[in-house]
Amino acid sequence: MIPKRLGDVTYEDLEDLLRSEVREGKSIDYKRALPGNSEGQKKEFLYDVSSFANGVGGDLIIGVDEDKGLPVEIPAFSCENIDEELQRLDSILMSGVEPRLKYQTRVIIHPNGGHVLIVRVDKSGLAPHRVIYKGSDKFYARNLAGKYPLDVSELRDAFLLGASASARLRDFRISRLASIAAGEGPLMHEGSPVLVLHLLPLAAFTSQQELDISKYYRVPIRPIGVSSIDWQINVDGVLHFAANREEILSNYVQLYRNGSIEVADEFAFTSDQRGNSLAPLKAIEGRINKHLPKYLECMKEIEASPPIYLFLSIVGGRGCRAYTDSLLSDVMSLPQLKRDPLMLSEIVIDDLTADLQTAIKPLYNRLWNAFGFPESPS
Repeated sequence: MIPKRLGDVTYEDLEDLLRSEVREGKSIDYKRALPGNSEGQKKEFLYDVSSFANGVGGDLIIGVDEDKGLPVEIPAFSCENIDEELQRLDSILMSGVEPRLKYQTRVIIHPNGGHVLIVRVDKSGLAPHRVIYKGSDKFYARNLAGKYPLDVSELRDAFLLGASASARLRDFRISRLASIAAGEGPLMHEGSPVLVLHLLPLAAFTSQQELDISKYYRVPIRPIGVSSIDWQINVDGVLHFAANREEILSNYVQLYRNGSIEVADEFAFTSDQRGNSLAPLKAIEGRINKHLPKYLECMKEIEASPPIYLFLSIVGGRGCRAYTDSLLSDVMSLPQLKRDPLMLSEIVIDDLTADLQTAIKPLYNRLWNAFGFPESPS
């Protein structure tokens, strides 16, 4: 894979591949021409792309000629309508691989006027991906020699890795909620309810790779309900909190070294004159709606690849009562939360550009269900 953000790759970077003799392998492959419309050519394209997703990710570079794996020339390819061609390839990928995989494309114009296409595929958290086009039923991965079909034992291991990653992801959430409840961490929790969001990329639990904190520690991630922010590097990654030192142990955002994000919001709840905890559910939705898009933008900034598991929890909320509009005179008649911690089942965000309100609606319904309402009114 070219060691740059895809949007920053230039023609000079392609020339560097030739000068440096970057051989085809686990994370890069060269093709002279676009796949045609024959069944065989389409399948070959699907095998190439899916092998990256089932491996470490990588770049399929179309428009570069190779000899025994070494790039030797950049002839580029001619194309009357590159947008139509990209749509054709997208259609092949959307219908030819399951589960669907995530990829990006970049078109670079050759000095001669031709095109070079880079298809960048991230390591997938949903692997293994199977090619299903025209009755095909094959799984491919990559090694230093290029793509190869997975054998039975490798396929079994791939499925087990996916299952164990999901289990580690959920265990991480449970462990973090227990730490918050015990006051072990940034938030000095003393019994008042805390709203907790976790954004956990599945890929973060399938790899030992860590973020370069020196690169990302200045990425601003604003805690919910905080007007000005400060940050500090800690053993887990980077902690973002209120610049007002009196609020430092209240709301925060923790960016973990594996690319996960934890958001704690103690200000989401209020209380009446008698000290009864109250959950303004509509306002809670509003707080999440305001800040969640920014956290997903951070996911893009740190190049975290979907799927991203979004969890909503409440710690210390047993006995908290919900209200939706104005407070009633009889607070004790308001519906009450009976579980602590409240751990709502996750939603999975497969596309960071998709309609977030539609995706998150089931999560809001579950929140209102926990307080005895049939669904969220939003």
